[in-house]
Amino acid sequence: MHIFYFLAYEDKPKNLDDYEHIVSIELHNPSLLPSVYDTILETMIHGPCGALGPNSTCMKDGKCSKNIHMIL
Repeated sequence: MHIFYFLAYEDKPKNLDDYEHIVSIELHNPSLLPSVYDTILETMIHGPCGALGPNSTCMKDGKCSKNIHMIL
């Protein structure tokens, strides 16, 4: 599960650039751990999706296959 809690409205990210400063990912070397790498790509990678990224790899039949609903 991934979740953000913001206790004060002024701390809430207002745009995608704000999220880029908070969220990061480090992928394992696919040569060293191919099963871990494949699992991450299949289950964790998404976005921006929905109207912001209709061609994102997580989009299936017009919806995010990871059930991510970004609210900015």
